[in-house]
Amino acid sequence: MTVGLKTCVICNEKKESGIVILQSFICSNCESEIVNTSTDDVQYQVYIEKLRCLTEIKQEIIL
Repeated sequence: MTVGLKTCVICNEKKESGIVILQSFICSNCESEIVNTSTDDVQYQVYIEKLRCLTEIKQEIIL
């Protein structure tokens, strides 16, 4: 049974620990990677694209 596991919006893996932002779960590993990635790094843009879902969720909450 996978009680307590949530799916990360970045890596799509089921994890136990992380943060929830606007009803979206980001696992601890991805959170750390995002925080420590330079804005010059190609991976940074990948994270930005994946985090765009937070904007969509925010719009749904407002409406």
